[in-house]
Amino acid sequence: MLIALYIFALVYILIAVRKIGPFRIEMWQAMLLGGCAVIALGAISPTAALESIDWGVIVFLFSMFVVARALEMSGYLEELANRAFSVAKSADGLLASVIIFSALSSAILINDTIAVVGVPVAFYISQRFGVKPLPLLMALAFSVTIGSTLSPIGNPQNLLVAVRGGLQAPFLSFLRWLFLPTLLNLVICFLTLKILYRKEFLGFKRTSRSLRGISMIRDRKLASISRIALIAVLITILLRATATAFGIPFPLPLPFVASGGAAIVLLLSERRKEIVRTVDWGTLLFFMGMFVLMQSVWDSGAIQSFLGSARMDFQDVGTTLALSVVLSQVLSNVPFVLLYLPLLAGASEKVLIALAAGSTLAGNFTLLGAASNIIIAQNSEKRGVEITFWEFAKSGVALTIITVLVVYAYLLLF
Repeated sequence: MLIALYIFALVYILIAVRKIGPFRIEMWQAMLLGGCAVIALGAISPTAALESIDWGVIVFLFSMFVVARALEMSGYLEELANRAFSVAKSADGLLASVIIFSALSSAILINDTIAVVGVPVAFYISQRFGVKPLPLLMALAFSVTIGSTLSPIGNPQNLLVAVRGGLQAPFLSFLRWLFLPTLLNLVICFLTLKILYRKEFLGFKRTSRSLRGISMIRDRKLASISRIALIAVLITILLRATATAFGIPFPLPLPFVASGGAAIVLLLSERRKEIVRTVDWGTLLFFMGMFVLMQSVWDSGAIQSFLGSARMDFQDVGTTLALSVVLSQVLSNVPFVLLYLPLLAGASEKVLIALAAGSTLAGNFTLLGAASNIIIAQNSEKRGVEITFWEFAKSGVALTIITVLVVYAYLLLF
């Protein structure tokens, strides 16, 4: 029972420390090592380990990585960034535009999607405006998490709450309870990053010429293909969102919404080998290892035993929010929601919303709190900027506590 917990703790330490003597350990290496260790020590069987991997998530991430690489290699992603961020006239304006754009996009297009595409955009605009990339990356990480609380399709755990929780009008329910808290939380996010990273914004090019009208396309054929692929992904996501809103069955499962865009790139582009070779395979291995490790923790029964023996009112808003933040760090937010939902049979809409918001905002607590954090950290490291466990926690812990308290206060008052 304790083997999986010990290994999980060790992996957590390795990711936090990242170095043992002269050896540097990448995040994906630590997590993959943890996954292999629980198999080798018998905490989970090889068959169960394979079954624990959510291949839908792997397909989704691979597909988005393919589309994002095509967008980046062609220069079309930079072209889009020019149009989106040319309005920024100051450091505060740039930070605010990154937060608003990331948050709104994640509410509609799934936070992991924006995390994949957002990293190269953050590096590009950081170079364009002469600011350090780190605060922009932190803004991306925090805002995609906060923004995704606003919609039942913002992230997988919200969708689980909306569908399995039995919300009658999920989009309206999320907007009713979380619109104002989310706006306030985005303001808090802006102020937090502005204060903590004020020095990193000192190099802002106030006299920089407008980004509009500057063509950044390097490969016109690939740009056309990647544009078609991106449109295909967006249309598929929006069609699925519309179908979900009206209770209409949609034939394509959520994790596969990006597969059509990837297929377009791989079938039509002559640079398919280069694109596949430069996909972030480390992140895919990280998630495979994570699924195996978390399943072994679940199979140990430790979490179930804790919840079963705890004398708590699981249908209380405060209890639900607190457990969501704490246990999402151990189980990850999606497995936690799957575990907690059966305890909320007959619960009010308010409690279900608390579960969705708490498990989502928990992602800002630590670097391991959300899949989008890992995607951003891994892709940033490939580009030479390391987001350490402690750097993330420096602002993430306080930000999570404050944003959860904002949601709690609003749910109590209204």
